[in-house]
Amino acid sequence: MADDAVAVVTRYLEALRRMDPEAMFAEISDEEFVLELPLAPEGMPKRVEGKQGLIEFFGPVAAGLWKEIEFPTLEVRGEADPERVIAQYTSRGTFANGKPYNNTYVNLCRVKNGKVVYSAEYFDAIALAAGLAPPE
Repeated sequence: MADDAVAVVTRYLEALRRMDPEAMFAEISDEEFVLELPLAPEGMPKRVEGKQGLIEFFGPVAAGLWKEIEFPTLEVRGEADPERVIAQYTSRGTFANGKPYNNTYVNLCRVKNGKVVYSAEYFDAIALAAGLAPPE
């Protein structure tokens, strides 16, 4: 049901909001999971496969990319296809290097058997890359 898929994606994104990797990983499929970041800046992967791939990718992010981060808005809604979910959200915070960070996201997800199997996250890569650059 679409409501079930919405609940799964909401839990996944709430865990991201809290920077709680274990809770995030609990919501994704072990082997079938694919994260696509089509707009990722140079140096970031455009595709991450499997739970282990996400663990390896997300570990450094959770460990210190941001000094503080919050997601002030989060809207998650189902589509006509009960496996598909769209999420729109914003973030604001401070990178570990002290630079400010603000972004807007659209995340297209697919949920199968109660687990996220696909997530395509679209965001402003320039905002992310600016924060990743060394301080001047």
